[in-house]
Amino acid sequence: MRDEMHDWVEANHRMAKVLKEKNYEYQYLFCLGSGHGIGNAQAQFLPHAIEWVWKGYAPKKDE
Repeated sequence: MRDEMHDWVEANHRMAKVLKEKNYEYQYLFCLGSGHGIGNAQAQFLPHAIEWVWKGYAPKKDE
């Protein structure tokens, strides 16, 4: 429904915009054709999500 209350896609776009304006670190991935549920979304977002979670990680070096 496009009634400003039930549009989850629009709500997600707005949330991403607010997070960006507030300089939060976030990752916003929009999956095409996934419908309501994980569907084919996992194949679209998993590689990006893993990369984002581990960015900047440096393993401890043995002393």
